[in-house]
Amino acid sequence: MISRLILLILMIPLLSFAEQGKTDGNNLGKEMVELHGSADSAKQTLFNPMMTSEKMSTLSDSWKCSSTNTVYTSTDECVNNCSQACVANSFDIELQCNSQSEVLSISPVNFVSGGEVQLRVSYDANLDGTSDSNFTTLPVSGFCTNGYVSCSPSGSWANCKYFEFGIKHKCGSTTYNTYRECNEACSGACQPAEDRVRAVERSYLQMRHVGGCFCSNASCGSSFNSAFNEALGYFGGGISGHLMNELDIAVSDTKFDMGTMSVKYMAVDPSSCTDSNENINNLKASYQTGDINYDSELLNQMSDSDSMYNTVMSQNNTPTETNECSITNTPVITSTPAEILRIVVGREGNNYWSGYCAEYSETTEFYIENLEDVSELKLTRVIFDDWIKITINGHTVYVGPKGGDRLDVIDNRVYYTETSSGSCELGRSWNYSVDVDVKPYIVNGLNTARVDVIVAGGGEGYAYLTGVIAGKDEIGVQRTDGCALYSDDDSCQLYEETVNDDYDTYLNYNATGILPATVCDEYSGSAGRYIICDYGDRFDITSSLLYVPSVTGTQVIPDNTVTTISARNDGLERYKINRTYICSTDSEYDFTDAKAQADMIGSTLDRETGDFTYLNDGETAAGNIAIETDSFDNCTYSCVVQTGNTDTEVFPDQQTRPDVNTPVIEERPCGVDKNTMERSCPYDASNETMIENCSCTDHFSEVVTTFGALYEAAKDMICSQD
Repeated sequence: MISRLILLILMIPLLSFAEQGKTDGNNLGKEMVELHGSADSAKQTLFNPMMTSEKMSTLSDSWKCSSTNTVYTSTDECVNNCSQACVANSFDIELQCNSQSEVLSISPVNFVSGGEVQLRVSYDANLDGTSDSNFTTLPVSGFCTNGYVSCSPSGSWANCKYFEFGIKHKCGSTTYNTYRECNEACSGACQPAEDRVRAVERSYLQMRHVGGCFCSNASCGSSFNSAFNEALGYFGGGISGHLMNELDIAVSDTKFDMGTMSVKYMAVDPSSCTDSNENINNLKASYQTGDINYDSELLNQMSDSDSMYNTVMSQNNTPTETNECSITNTPVITSTPAEILRIVVGREGNNYWSGYCAEYSETTEFYIENLEDVSELKLTRVIFDDWIKITINGHTVYVGPKGGDRLDVIDNRVYYTETSSGSCELGRSWNYSVDVDVKPYIVNGLNTARVDVIVAGGGEGYAYLTGVIAGKDEIGVQRTDGCALYSDDDSCQLYEETVNDDYDTYLNYNATGILPATVCDEYSGSAGRYIICDYGDRFDITSSLLYVPSVTGTQVIPDNTVTTISARNDGLERYKINRTYICSTDSEYDFTDAKAQADMIGSTLDRETGDFTYLNDGETAAGNIAIETDSFDNCTYSCVVQTGNTDTEVFPDQQTRPDVNTPVIEERPCGVDKNTMERSCPYDASNETMIENCSCTDHFSEVVTTFGALYEAAKDMICSQD
């Protein structure tokens, strides 16, 4: 609405004077520059009247009759035609919002050695004129877009704590420190909580949410006091953004109070704006941040050899193509299932032996490949008539039915201990379930089990060994690199990289410094379930639930032993890495048509009248581009200054920053003395050095060309046919 209103206001006088010719048009242009040609004058004449009760005046001075409101172009004309007093013609265009009030104040409470300061943040979220609450920071070592860093001792960059700004929100009975966290848990159902604005301590891994940071204390050669108001404004940007986006408050002005050394943010409540032509959501849309898919559109423009981007903006006019690829690291489990052992010792059957006090034996051999794989081996059942002894590798493991340690026949008696004996004929067959651990008696390789049986009449003797060979899971990582073709190609540049679908580690050809969080997932094999975590430089099994089978069932045993299964140490141990490469191609642009168009226009242009001929779909057409430029200077006068500051930007991992004192070089617009009309470079000679004095830098063509490219790109984005 604001842009439409400004355009309408500027068009009315323009139409009124259009018929008076180019001279009046040039005068009008100069008058507009005088009224609106600087930020301060534009704010005074255009912005303030829209957001406050200040009146707006017409571009050219005019007067109106107080009784009839008839407008006249001069005081004489107004006096001659009006019986009442004549007043300057002004009008109210306020967006019918309540008057602005202070919503946020940031002021110092304690200056600390090492170039640090503690700040007090007060806010009035309901705009009732009374502060709702406040909080005080720790000494500030570095500023972030949406938070700050505080290190210890003061003036150093060690033992740092990290803080993120946020407004508390509730979802049901649960309160979250930020709207972002609340929205992740309860999408679309979050409401501001009572105790709202806070700086929440975070781990440095979570500082990806605070935007860019820079060091501001003595450890990086900076002095907070040297740019106090600018730093306060930077500090308040994140908090005021939350107030606007999450509490529906429109910040309309910012003031620096020299008396209290504080920055004050003034605001209006958009719900009080009742312009009949607009609604609250439209007003909010003018200051809230939305999603603009400019990255995808830029890629489309870069990939299209016919696009305006590649025609004008691409470096060296080198054709490019976009290639997307991925690198995946997939944990792979090779499983050997558990195996149940069932070994018959002796010969199954009934009454295959006979006699009285007759002794028989049967030997069984079995092979164990790896004793460590045998989780259990037991004697589980014995069937015999009348007496039995079972040995494994020479060790007696069972004597029945009366127990003992031997089985000897002496004088038609069976001795099962040195002194205990019984009759050879017991008059029955025996079938017992037993539970005897025999694993201590087996060995790797060949094992021998033997049954010795004493029979009276008919009889038999055999037994069952039951065991488990545990399953095994061999866990590794299968890597698929679909990007090697481009990463090894010198003509390709990495444009974007996303890790695990959530972390943008490369954007617009530059590393973001974002450190992706550890991602863990669960994988199952035949021998257990495993939590495998992606740390970037390695994959670890951090915990397991192991399946331990036994003769009677399977136990699940937790194991918290940490085991590394892959460690390439190249930072590419990630579950999923998606990349976009921009590669130059061998083809060349064809500027034949463009050259023909330029030749046609250049050869037919009449510089007096502005008439020219151009090509339109192979046919010639007439055009006119007469522009009066005699009264305007198309030069931008600027100078180049090396400031007394050094580059204090913190790398986005929030821990490190450049340890070299890189000087800051700035290009500044030159000022003009109103009396002498001489231009001078604005710089402080005591701590700054002028590298290049004021000179004419003609950026006019570059600006026009760039905006032309953006215009064409915008047409592509809105699918325009014009």
